[in-house]
Amino acid sequence: WIANDITLWQSMRPTPVFVGEWSLASATGITGHLANRTTMTRYANRALQAMNNAKAGWTYWSWKIDYIESGQPNGWNMQYLLRSGVFNLTTY
Repeated sequence: WIANDITLWQSMRPTPVFVGEWSLASATGITGHLANRTTMTRYANRALQAMNNAKAGWTYWSWKIDYIESGQPNGWNMQYLLRSGVFNLTTY
């Protein structure tokens, strides 16, 4: 959906789009949606590709949080997501 929104915004006004405060977090108890590393990595790669096409940059919601659930990737913690390989910024 991010790619569709960016395309729509740029069609209305063909200027670079800045995407602010996004994350890979999902509500507790949601099954399937970003619930596992594979799904989270796939979504992160698609989101980063779409935001790269927006051309004005983006900002992640938070760099680091102290609480990490046992072995689960935490979508709020960019530092953890980068270190654990959920997404890789050198690709973009």
